[in-house]
Order: sequence, then structure tokens, then C-alpha cells
Amino acid sequence: VFTKGFVNKNNILEITLITSILIMLSSGLGAIIFNIKIDFSYIFYIFISSLFLTIAYICSVLTIFYAPLSLTAAIRYTVIVFGIIIGYLILGEVPSYNMIIGALIITASGLFVIKRQKDLGKIN
Repeated sequence: VFTKGFVNKNNILEITLITSILIMLSSGLGAIIFNIKIDFSYIFYIFISSLFLTIAYICSVLTIFYAPLSLTAAIRYTVIVFGIIIGYLILGEVPSYNMIIGALIITASGLFVIKRQKDLGKIN
């Protein structure tokens, strides 16, 4: 919601850069406070993950620019469902009943918002 007023064709990368710097600073502060030790064999994986995260964030900012915010915000709730599915398939994490029920409630609320916006004529 905050970036909706700032997004235009000239500053999408600026928003991404500022957000990345803030995430880096907060992560660095967390690493100092909690004394996290990083094994240097994971540097390649961290770099690749950072690259994909940056690309995903740029796409996220672009969707705010091109699509109605009510539509994009509701669709973002599906990340929870896909996170549970990928966690189960790749990491072998078995979701608890509370996790499944919570994901269903959040996804249903997102679908309700989309339906309500369509009923009000705000989206097609």
C-alpha cells in the first residue's frame, strides 16, 4: 500500500534498492544481536537466493503499478498455500492442522475480497 503512491516508470529500481538496503541493514543488526555464524560453503546459495528475491521483488512492485492493489494484495495470500505445498514436497515438512486451517482462512479471506471488489465494480 505504501509503495502505490511512489511507483512510476522512473523509480521502480529505486524502490527495490531502498527496500533491499533496509532488509540488509535489519538482517545485519539481527546477525549482530543473535550472533549468527554463516558457513562460507553456503555463500553461493545465499547469492542465488538474493538474486531470485530481487527479481521477485521487482515483479511485485511492477504488479502494484500495472494492476489494481485490491487484486494483487488478495492474490499474494496464495503464497502461504504454495509455501506449505513446497515445504511438504521439497523439505519434507508435514503441515499441522492449525497451519492448514490458518492458510485456508487467509486464502478464503483473499478470495472474499476479490469477490467483493468485483461486486462493487472496482475490478473486472
